[in-house]
Amino acid sequence: MAQNDNFISQFLGKDFQDLLSQIPGAQATSFQPQNFQPDVKILLEAQRKNAEAFSEALKLTGEGVQACAQRCSEIVSQLAADQSDLTKEFIAEGTLEEKLSKQADLIKKRYDKSVSDAKELSNLLNKSNQQASEVINKRVGASLNEFKSALANGTSASKAKKRA
Repeated sequence: MAQNDNFISQFLGKDFQDLLSQIPGAQATSFQPQNFQPDVKILLEAQRKNAEAFSEALKLTGEGVQACAQRCSEIVSQLAADQSDLTKEFIAEGTLEEKLSKQADLIKKRYDKSVSDAKELSNLLNKSNQQASEVINKRVGASLNEFKSALANGTSASKAKKRA
């Protein structure tokens, strides 16, 4: 008993002991961690599933980053081609006003395309992040239920041992 009181005092504090003593039927000494044994099999299986979920989330994130990098490469190639077109227009025959007008049109098109490309890249990353988050969120919910089950099974097993 003294060991249990020491545990509660050390980790939960004197204030918690006082609060617990005010609840009818509850005593600070009624919690005995040495008698509590959660279902280890359930906890280990939950951890295995957690690792699988994180692995899947990392895979989805990696695929999203890879798709984004590939699209960035395509965008850079298009930028180089557009720059080449811009240079050709500047060198082409015509008056300075015509050249500047064509350049302004090309620059406006390229700017609009750049904004569109930036949105596309953002959407690619958001999609992969959302997929990864969904995997983790589902697993967190399931993990909490498994933890609750392990605690319930451990409590039942502890009570059964006391009766025996």
